Amino acid sequence: MVLKGIAGVVATLAVAAVLGVVVLLASILGPQFPTEGHFPDLPDDYSYAGEADRGCGSGGCFLSLAVDSPDDAETGSLADALALRADDCRANGLLDRRKRCTGVSSDADGDVVISVMIHDLGK
Repeated sequence: MVLKGIAGVVATLAVAAVLGVVVLLASILGPQFPTEGHFPDLPDDYSYAGEADRGCGSGGCFLSLAVDSPDDAETGSLADALALRADDCRANGLLDRRKRCTGVSSDADGDVVISVMIHDLGK
């Protein structure tokens, strides 16, 4: 009877260890850059413009796209329309547990830009 209980605990621990390794590998070996599919759908008056800008820094890799917006639109109004918060982050995938964050900002020219960043594991 005691051996069945110990065997059950050992089996449970083995399954948990295998799942942990699978999640770790998915997070390490997953795509480095976000894709354009990670960008939110825009409201009717907005559209994505130009080529995506991509790069990596010490915390992860990002993809940014400029947004064509109505003349009187502000960065905050698009963030409100998309229901984005300053810390709008979630897991990159079911098994890829790195954080993927989406944000709205303005560039040096005052153009609205949406960025998606996949953070390095643990950051």
